[in-house]
Amino acid sequence: MKSRSHLLLAITLVLIFVTVSACSTGDKINICDRTSQVQKEILYSLSNSAKCDSVTLKQLEGISTLYLKAHPGRYAIKEGDLDDLSNLKEIHFGRVSSFPEGIFDNTPKLKGLYVADGTLVSLPDGIFDNTPELDWVNLNGNNLRSLPEGVFDNTPKLTSLDLLNNDLISLPDGVFDNTPKLNILFIGGNNLTSLQPGIFENLLELEYLYAEGNQFDCIPHDAFGSRTDDFSKIRTVPPPFQGGTEITLCDS
Repeated sequence: MKSRSHLLLAITLVLIFVTVSACSTGDKINICDRTSQVQKEILYSLSNSAKCDSVTLKQLEGISTLYLKAHPGRYAIKEGDLDDLSNLKEIHFGRVSSFPEGIFDNTPKLKGLYVADGTLVSLPDGIFDNTPELDWVNLNGNNLRSLPEGVFDNTPKLTSLDLLNNDLISLPDGVFDNTPKLNILFIGGNNLTSLQPGIFENLLELEYLYAEGNQFDCIPHDAFGSRTDDFSKIRTVPPPFQGGTEITLCDS
């Protein structure tokens, strides 16, 4: 009986050890196959001793900011690069050339996105469908030729959008219909030939609008739809930039 009890005790201890080991190692995530710039920044955010094949889910969930601007060269972001970073709030990309579909589907707390000075020609459909907390987006200095239909339909908290110095020929109908809090909008330095009637009608909190450097001389009054409020509060550039003036409206 004693030997049998010892055997049962030994088996129990082994099972406990296996369970504890599984709990301690089961959440290990291998990030070695992620884009090298993303991988390096994740490891840097954790510690210099972290290894790409032994990162834990808890560690990834603890990262709130990724700052990739310091990484040289152009690179494409690939599917899965941002997986398990569910608490990410800001991403500062460097010279990105492309994004895959669904890249931000698993970052629902994202508030800020910096993707300036890249070579983006387009954005995937639905890129911001799962980022309801998004507050600011900087896409300055890319090669964007168009924006997807409904690109900002699920970003109701967006307050700042920088699309300066791209190759935009037109903006989608209703592109700002669901961004009522937009306060800063830069669309200058593109190839826009006109602005659709009512495109700014829902932007009741707009204070800074920069549209110079396009193929039109002034902003048509009907771009604000049927609004008759005082547009003198809208300036061309926000502080700390100098030289901001009232926007100039003209008949369409």
